[in-house]
Amino acid sequence: MSRRHENHHFIPAFLLRPWERGDDSRLTTLAWRNGAIRIGRNRAKAVAKLAQLYTLHELPSDRRNIIEARVLQKIDTDGAAVHSVFLAPGHPTLSAGDAVAWTRLVLSLVLRSPWMIEKYIEDAPRVLLETIKKSAAAGEDPEDTFLELQSRNPDLARSMTLQGRARLLPRGQSHAAMLGATWTVVDVSSSPFDLVIADQPVLRTGGFNEDYLFALPIAPTKLFLMHPEHSTWPGRLGALPTRELVMRVNRESATQAHTYLFATSGAQARLAEAYLRVPQARQAAPSADRPKVN
Repeated sequence: MSRRHENHHFIPAFLLRPWERGDDSRLTTLAWRNGAIRIGRNRAKAVAKLAQLYTLHELPSDRRNIIEARVLQKIDTDGAAVHSVFLAPGHPTLSAGDAVAWTRLVLSLVLRSPWMIEKYIEDAPRVLLETIKKSAAAGEDPEDTFLELQSRNPDLARSMTLQGRARLLPRGQSHAAMLGATWTVVDVSSSPFDLVIADQPVLRTGGFNEDYLFALPIAPTKLFLMHPEHSTWPGRLGALPTRELVMRVNRESATQAHTYLFATSGAQARLAEAYLRVPQARQAAPSADRPKVN
């Protein structure tokens, strides 16, 4: 298990494969390098992955990649079957099992992001110390207990984060809200240009207690939308010409991307130049420079 599952995809290859176009059957990668947008051509399976991203280094070698091998591969396999239903002609009909599988996939795309994981790792020591303080026995020094735990496992913050994210994937608190939402697949093939997809692919506006919207490009000409039953989003988005809808979604994808945009060709280089930021520059950019889907 250890060697076979060393490379961990934070976006499964099946989701990116529809962007493989051209004589070489590859997708286009757009990224900032040395002050300019660099364009590359790659297979879907060769991008959106990092070595040992979800590896639990403290476990025996035959179990270190259990999150990738036992959790994420199951989610991806089941999600790929639903993805093929969405891309088939006609109106997709999903079973209850299909809905659960797609919910898990969409949620995984948020939780497995390397940059989301890094944020949780940074916060893990604080969470652990607070937990120790709440359960400390009389006379126990929480700080000493915290330091002892860290000395036993220097990789503790990372391990806590990965295992915590993995436990949320099969059945977290967000599942019920997502399963009860309205799902739509919008065909945008009438647009003169294709959708792009970011290395952080799920676009989110609002929380589950609000009039929220999840948007996920699932192909260059198809957009998956999720929102509450009585949402204002269908009317707002439906009023847009298809061209404008694609432009807004692409701008949001480029703005949200950490490093890469994936496209069908280099025709979206201008989009990347305008909205894809170097990480440090993006963090410093004012909110007015970050257009939203709405």
